[in-house]
Amino acid sequence: MQLRNPAKHISLTLRGKIVAWVLFSTVGAMLVLTMENIASTREREQAHAFAALQAEADRYAQDIQTVFTRMEADAALLAGVPDMQRFEQLSFETAPPDGSKTEARHRVEGFFGYLMETRPYYRHVRLIGRTDAWRELARLNREASGVQIVAATDLQQTRAPPAFAVDGKAPLDQSTSWQISRSRAQGRGMAPSTLRIIRPLFVGKNTVSAVLEIEADLSALLHVSSPKVAKAVRATVVTGTGDYMMFERGIDAPPMVYHEDENWRASAATEALDAALAGRPERFVRDHAAVVRAIRPARDSPALFFLVTTMAQSDLYAMVNADLRAHASLSFLIAMLVFLVTGTGSLLAASQLTRPLRETLSLVKTSRDAPEPLRLETQANDEIGELADAFLTQTNALLPAAVRARAVFESAGHAIVVCTDDGRIEEANNAAATLFGYEAKDMIGLRAERLLEQGELSGRSCFGDLDGTGHGAQDMTGRRRSGELLHLAVSATHARFAEANHLILIMQDVTEARRAEERVQKLVARLERSNEELDQFAYITSHDLKAPLRVIANAAGWLAEDLEEHLTDDTRDTLGLIESRVHRMGRLLEAMLEHSRIGRVQVAREWTHFGTMMQDIEALLEEHDGFDIIVQPDLMARPVIRLPLQSVLLNLISNAIRHHDRPRGTIHVGCRDLGDRVEFSVSDDGPGIPTSFQEKVFQPFQTLKPRDRVDTAGIGLAMVRKQVALVGGEIRLVSDGERGTAFFVLWPNPKQDAAPETACDMALGAA
Repeated sequence: MQLRNPAKHISLTLRGKIVAWVLFSTVGAMLVLTMENIASTREREQAHAFAALQAEADRYAQDIQTVFTRMEADAALLAGVPDMQRFEQLSFETAPPDGSKTEARHRVEGFFGYLMETRPYYRHVRLIGRTDAWRELARLNREASGVQIVAATDLQQTRAPPAFAVDGKAPLDQSTSWQISRSRAQGRGMAPSTLRIIRPLFVGKNTVSAVLEIEADLSALLHVSSPKVAKAVRATVVTGTGDYMMFERGIDAPPMVYHEDENWRASAATEALDAALAGRPERFVRDHAAVVRAIRPARDSPALFFLVTTMAQSDLYAMVNADLRAHASLSFLIAMLVFLVTGTGSLLAASQLTRPLRETLSLVKTSRDAPEPLRLETQANDEIGELADAFLTQTNALLPAAVRARAVFESAGHAIVVCTDDGRIEEANNAAATLFGYEAKDMIGLRAERLLEQGELSGRSCFGDLDGTGHGAQDMTGRRRSGELLHLAVSATHARFAEANHLILIMQDVTEARRAEERVQKLVARLERSNEELDQFAYITSHDLKAPLRVIANAAGWLAEDLEEHLTDDTRDTLGLIESRVHRMGRLLEAMLEHSRIGRVQVAREWTHFGTMMQDIEALLEEHDGFDIIVQPDLMARPVIRLPLQSVLLNLISNAIRHHDRPRGTIHVGCRDLGDRVEFSVSDDGPGIPTSFQEKVFQPFQTLKPRDRVDTAGIGLAMVRKQVALVGGEIRLVSDGERGTAFFVLWPNPKQDAAPETACDMALGAA
């Protein structure tokens, strides 16, 4: 492979290249100095802009203060009207001239009406006399229909104003009182906030004769004072309770937001006010510049309102002096020009300096999978060019071995996984990706415990099980990406390369081999068990039971024939008892023989319907008159393999009839589908089986009643358990010991089209 550089050769010494990098560093330092200059200019801009915002805040505060000053002037004007003073003096006298008081009230109401007509934001004006426990002397209200005079008969008694003495004797503070209140409107929730000014009227020097009260709608009052805010500026008037009204350009009548409202939210204005009241005023809150001003309705009154003027920092910085911005822009342009010129020169120098390395890197990337040697003409006579040539020479020397190793790794038939020291997969071949169901690239970075069952490698070093030679082998359980488990034969090798420890795992799937071994072991165990039982049965039958039994039977018969005329009733009963015992022993031997044949004798696989099989079972029952056998309706058409299921159900049904304690009874046969298994049930209403005997009844030759009362071999349930176990099923007994018994048989659910030669089918067909 040949790669030739067509660019014009530029020869630079190593010193020249170092000078180029120094020049670049110098330009960087210049840029840092320029940025510091811009930063200092920015601070001056901020100070200038914040001062402008403070001036705006002072102007807005003066606009709002003007409204309160006007309200105080209105109160002072009314208090100084001669008719007002005359009226309050008459109200203070105990016996004023006839008609004088009424005439004075009309005059006062005229002044009140004129004031409320010119001040649409006043809600009421009233005069309250100290006599008669602070009863109203005159009052005008603003209603929906207009200004209304309250009749003398409707004037109410009020509470004493809290700001003034009520006995008329104590020295008084003659200043005006201001109050903000918000009451609950009857049937309509909370009423809007109001601002109330209370001014005392005196008789003599220090005696209060009445008070003048003007109440204004606070929202309407603030709307009258609406400051003309600049663009991007917000002026927020905040009361002492946290209620606020926010003025901004484009909104003529903003609403009052009360702190009790659900939509009340803390804002930059409220946070700035909280900081100022706490003695730590802040210039910037929530990326906003903030200026707080206290507004006092009167010169000596406490602050009832606060004006918080805010502006976003981005908008604040736009309000800078044009000269300052021009200076910063010029400095920045000069710095950028120097940076551009110096950067261009440095880029050309760096490109030439690193060209051999870049060409070598490009060649390696484009030829990563190519088996041919790498070739490159660097045309450089400095140290970097020599370094590139040395790298290519070394790479070409290692390339054949790397190609061979890669080919062996990728084409190996066994799964190969390379893990790092902490158990993470660093590389995996195609066989490993196929075995575990991943793409090879997706396995990189996974932990080995992801592929091998938890507990195999987790919690210890990947090399913990290796012997002293660095090698080890063991069987492990693997897990595919789908969750399927595998049996794996794993060979592990410890290797060190790339300055790190690694673990190389070579894995082979032995799942099928392990399954075959398990099947063989089960068949061998089954065969050994059957042979052992057969040998035991043959020995007992041939040596101990059958021959003596025949002799006894024959002798009893001969005695009965020879001594017929001499036999008494007792002797006949005795001979009959002998014959019955001999027959019982014969049935017992036959039952033992049948028990030994279970699992050894192959029967044909015969499919039939459950209903047909039940008809055959009823025909095989010896006596079942008086007993009703009820089969689950949807079970009759179910296809089943006849044997050994028929033998199991026959034994269970006949056992229920034989051991029933009543002449009539009911036996239920049911079935429940459990997927790959079905559960058959046989239940009766006979006597229950005590808990202490529920396991004993499955043992051979065990009966709950004496054989004189129930003529049985006592081996039926033992045969049932053996047949169920051979097909891989289970049987359990449920009874309360008093009444009724139910047997539940868990039975394989074979497919009708399954191959007949499987081990499961052989067990299903075994009798």
